[in-house]
Amino acid sequence: MGTERPVEGAPARRTGAGGFSAGRSVRPAVLALLGMLFSGMAAQAGAPPAAQPAPSAPSAPSAPSAQAVSSRVGILDARRPDAPRLVMAQPQPDGEPQHYLRLSPPMGKKPECCVQPGAAAQEASILQYRGEDAVPVDEREAQFQKAPDEGFVGLLLQKNAVATRTSAHRIVLRWPDRKARVRVDHCLSSEGMHVKIAESGAKGQWTPKAHYYLPLGSDVAADCPAS
Repeated sequence: MGTERPVEGAPARRTGAGGFSAGRSVRPAVLALLGMLFSGMAAQAGAPPAAQPAPSAPSAPSAPSAQAVSSRVGILDARRPDAPRLVMAQPQPDGEPQHYLRLSPPMGKKPECCVQPGAAAQEASILQYRGEDAVPVDEREAQFQKAPDEGFVGLLLQKNAVATRTSAHRIVLRWPDRKARVRVDHCLSSEGMHVKIAESGAKGQWTPKAHYYLPLGSDVAADCPAS
């Protein structure tokens, strides 16, 4: 037999172990790999976008806590009806008229209308106890819509207050829109008037809220109960 000679111009082939052609086996593997790659890309392109978690809704602002009902009570010094002074436990809108209830003399049976808060007083005469000390408070000038004939000391009240006198020294106040009540104890010491304000709580308890003192500038018949 003659020696086989390669055909001129034909590519040389190498035969690996096992006698199969390496060139023919590698090409299909590469094509298969490319096919898998393109298939994966096409599947990813056609898939719907992943759902994004919805942003959490902003929490609703919490409603401000209701102000203590005792903040609806203040002090009115109208010993001079032409120049009354008042102290408001809770500042009110400028110019809003306030009702009042006489404490002495004589005692009023129901709230009357009205007194108008004004500018801050230059010198305060109404004091409030802070612990053992009585200190000046934010006192304001005022003006009656209709000035009374005689001077008096009384309570300053927001509108719609219902007053019930339970004794010569105690008044209980309530408002139709609130369940809590306000108790006001008032009496005279040797030189001034004390006004103590408390608010009703759970189980019939009363929580002290304020203790005002109004110097009267003269000796009076004391009627405060012994503590």
